[in-house]
Amino acid sequence: MAPVASQRHQHRVFRTSWDGCPAVCKAFVGPDRELGVHEGRMLDRLRNAHLPVPRLLWLGDGVCEACGSSVLVLITEQLPGEAADLVLERDRLGNRIWEQCSEILKRQFAIESSQATKGYLRERYTRFRAAHAPLLMNDRNVPRWAFEVMASAASQLPDPQYLALITFDWRLRHLFVQDGVITGMIDVEYAKLGDPLLEVANFIHDVRIHDLRSSADAADVLVQTIGSRGTDADGPSLLFYQARQAFAHAAIRQRANDLEADAIQAEIDLGMRYVSDLSEYVVRETGKSNRAVL
Repeated sequence: MAPVASQRHQHRVFRTSWDGCPAVCKAFVGPDRELGVHEGRMLDRLRNAHLPVPRLLWLGDGVCEACGSSVLVLITEQLPGEAADLVLERDRLGNRIWEQCSEILKRQFAIESSQATKGYLRERYTRFRAAHAPLLMNDRNVPRWAFEVMASAASQLPDPQYLALITFDWRLRHLFVQDGVITGMIDVEYAKLGDPLLEVANFIHDVRIHDLRSSADAADVLVQTIGSRGTDADGPSLLFYQARQAFAHAAIRQRANDLEADAIQAEIDLGMRYVSDLSEYVVRETGKSNRAVL
């Protein structure tokens, strides 16, 4: 089996074959085994909802020939085409692709929904800050005020109108494209109920990291996926989530000793841009609150 470039995946991934057809094998080790089981379930669920995910071919225990350790092996069909980030390196992705993304997201969000609890945004931000802020401040010199702006925004922004099924991992590298058509999406092991705006914000941010010009086109189409909350591509809720994702991506790569230092800094720089724009909203809303008190 030929390994796929490891820096593009959190788990070991190999190209293989199944009954003579191209396939992809993912190996989950230790506590990540539960992620593999969950991904197998989600692949079946998403396919039943007519989302373009690869067909699950096999899921079961295996043994690593190199070290003898037990692993959970998940094998899926290999999607036709190539990852969208590789396509974008050669050419821009047009509105046809973004419109397909929007339709896929709408179908994904319709699979399951639930009412969000009061204080949802503040609670999720508190978890994010505890997990990532100390590392980013100490190791990457991200200023404390950036997290203070996000904390203020989390207390002022409205909670989600509803929660939906999201993957937490919509990225160009997880979308496969052939002849201008999306053939499928991969890596759904983290899927669960969450704010659909987070999914959209994460994807627009990922497009922006790869190509600033394309991100504007993508944002114009994708924000319509989330209805009334998506009327403004630079809205504060979108900025809040984009800052959160940029900083989270940077922290995860830093913690994993990722050698692509420039990529980590690019995430941080863009996160700081989001926070700077978000601070204007915080100042404006704080001023309203102060006037109300007076």
